[in-house]
Amino acid sequence: LEQIAAARTEGGVTDLDATELAEPLTSPECDLRGLEWMPLYGDRLFESDTWLMASPEGRGAALALWWAAWKQRPAGSLPDQDRALAQLAGYGMAVPAWRAVRDEAMRGWVKCRDGRLYHPMVCALAREAWARRLKERTRKAAMRARAAAREGGTPPVPESVPVSVPRDTPPDSLGTE
Repeated sequence: LEQIAAARTEGGVTDLDATELAEPLTSPECDLRGLEWMPLYGDRLFESDTWLMASPEGRGAALALWWAAWKQRPAGSLPDQDRALAQLAGYGMAVPAWRAVRDEAMRGWVKCRDGRLYHPMVCALAREAWARRLKERTRKAAMRARAAAREGGTPPVPESVPVSVPRDTPPDSLGTE
């Protein structure tokens, strides 16, 4: 992120030379599609330079893009194409109107090695949500394994279940085996 801070900003997006592009800020597997909420930290947002310096149109476009990035894969990223960004920002095919607010709406976004744009704050929230989603998947896998064991036989514990989750004993066992 140090190289991001030192880079020049063009069109609201931190643009590094191709040889200096940062690694993507979320992993390619980070997928929050289907998650119908995104945290909004009001103090952080409403006191940010992006919010304070943007016009109402720029603010609306920025919010729309943060939400769109939340639902992209990898989460926290956007394609680096003005037509797509105009659509995602709510401007439809009005690319010239989009370009009028682009700098304000894209403030803080970073172009990374995979050619996509990432917002550091959205990505930090996405990594937290992704970790919670993985933890919940593991919990549910363990729960299903316990249920299957109660219904007859001990199935193998899925690889995604941590070793600290004990296997249930078969229903006819006294638990001493």
